[in-house]
Formats: sequence, C-alpha cells, structure tokens
Amino acid sequence: MGNRAGAGGLDARVRRRRLVLFALILIALAALALALSARGATPPRHASPDALSGTPPAAAYG
Repeated sequence: MGNRAGAGGLDARVRRRRLVLFALILIALAALALALSARGATPPRHASPDALSGTPPAAAYG
C-alpha cells in the first residue's frame, strides 16, 4: 500500500543501488581504458634504444 512501487516505478533503495552499480562500472571502464592507453604508449621491453629512436643501427652506415 504505502511502500509499494507502482507499475513501472522503482523503490528508492533499488534506484540508489543501480546508480552506485552504474558508477562503479563507469569507473572500472575508465580505469581499463587508462591502463590500455598507457600500455600502448610505452615501448615494448625488448625494444632497443636504436629501434625507438628511428635511426638505423651502426652497421647500416657501412
């Protein structure tokens, strides 16, 4: 009667829980995107400094 939700209505507690869950999902997605972009910006660990600088190795100069 007094606390019953209508046909399409949500209880305030359920609405708050969904809002918190949505915020946590957004935070997790933002953290994942940040981690992936930072990972893509760093060079691979096995890359040599010559490969990173764009200059050919010394053997190429003859």
